Amino acid sequence: MQLALESDVMDELTEAVATLDDVQDLLDDLVVSGLRCVPATTLARLRAVADEFGTIGAEHLSQQLAQLIALVEADDREAAAQMVRLQTSLRLFERVLSLESASSSLEHFVAVQQPDDELAEEDA
Repeated sequence: MQLALESDVMDELTEAVATLDDVQDLLDDLVVSGLRCVPATTLARLRAVADEFGTIGAEHLSQQLAQLIALVEADDREAAAQMVRLQTSLRLFERVLSLESASSSLEHFVAVQQPDDELAEEDA
């Protein structure tokens, strides 16, 4: 049962990391092309990523991304500052995910090692 729960946690982490990778690739493209000439297809992909962040429980990132999209569509100069704030939040979220992943891996390692330790005690 515990292994199934750990697998679910790892699946969620993997999904969150994939979403992070997608948005970081999109933001890198925006840096290169500029915020004043963002294609409609890129905006649609950004909206999809914002929805995905909402689905995985990262509402803060979803809202920040939606705000960036709104500023880009309004051709507002504040879009660049918003993109930097979003990138900062994404990096922080990535660090949190790294810690969650390490914690989950450690818990799995401990759970797997405990039966071996118990057998060693019985043999002694």
